[in-house]
Amino acid sequence: MDIAITIIGYMILACAVVSFFKAVEQIIAKKPDTSNYALFVLLLCISYLQAAIGVYFIGASRMLPASLFATGLVVFFAASYLAGPLAFLYYNSLINPLAMKSKIHLAPAVALSICAGFYLASRPAEYLYGMEENFFYADHEVTIYLFLAASVLFIAVYTATILKIELSVRNSASIRQIIRPLIVITAGLLLAPNALFAGFILKWIWLTLFGAILLIVNNLLFILAQVRFRDFFQAMGKEVRLARYRKSMLKGLDVDALHDRLDYLMNVEKYYQNFDINMKSTAEELSITPHQLSWFLNKKLRIDFRNFISRCRVNEAKKLLIEKLDQNVLTIGFHVGFGSKTSFNVTFKEYTGKTPKEYRNDFYKKNRLLQHPKN
Repeated sequence: MDIAITIIGYMILACAVVSFFKAVEQIIAKKPDTSNYALFVLLLCISYLQAAIGVYFIGASRMLPASLFATGLVVFFAASYLAGPLAFLYYNSLINPLAMKSKIHLAPAVALSICAGFYLASRPAEYLYGMEENFFYADHEVTIYLFLAASVLFIAVYTATILKIELSVRNSASIRQIIRPLIVITAGLLLAPNALFAGFILKWIWLTLFGAILLIVNNLLFILAQVRFRDFFQAMGKEVRLARYRKSMLKGLDVDALHDRLDYLMNVEKYYQNFDINMKSTAEELSITPHQLSWFLNKKLRIDFRNFISRCRVNEAKKLLIEKLDQNVLTIGFHVGFGSKTSFNVTFKEYTGKTPKEYRNDFYKKNRLLQHPKN
């Protein structure tokens, strides 16, 4: 059994290294976004948790000074508390880029980490030394079990929330082949910490080892899925939003839900780029009637359909004319949905008072003057 524990310990350490380098990859990526930063911190937490478990399994934790061991234990608690909320925020940022990512989810984790730090700082050196000698079989105070139970609860609640989202779209034809294996991975991530904790409580080392192996496998599968199927999460997000939106529409015209769905359809999916867009096709995308869409645009947004689409196209064109200097004006016009150079010029001038070419030239003239003012 000792040999098996040591081998598993080194396997976990190897997995911790993989998680660490995958974390670093997130912040050195070109133009990292919110999801990259969330995944960076999440993988750092996972890497530390794996490293701590691996160090214990190979027996290296006994070589640490008591103060360093106590500090490491506090960081272990903090990482375990943060893992669940961070996984949820990362997951939510992938499936719904426009969602507000409230940091309130992290507040309980931070509070509990501080409590754990004060608690361990108040313990006598003999108690810490006993834990360091053999954490698994040591005579722990009830408080330690409560701190560990809280970490498992955090992970379980947030992982169960993610699992619930996945299950809600398990029958969607467009993502069925990938969503079902992903559900298995998420279920494994839910089971692993529970097995680790149950083995610790019952002093069944084999159950803890099972949880550790499950943690290795599912973490590697999670990293692989994140790399291989990143675009899938966007497709899944679309299915999740459509399922929620249609459910709300069944209860009548939900104006707030309709506003959010229309906002996402235009700002994320950029539906206005379709040349043949019309009231009927847009209403079908929103699961409402053309009459309801017309009412919403006129009464709530104070704009008709033609001007609404034109405004979306012009706003996108204004941004691209400045950011995409390698693209000519006509290419940008076609990209945002205009069918001809004439319609692009006429509509753009109607909203800005300038043609696209004049808008681009004026912007860079003003920019040069600000950078190099005349003496």
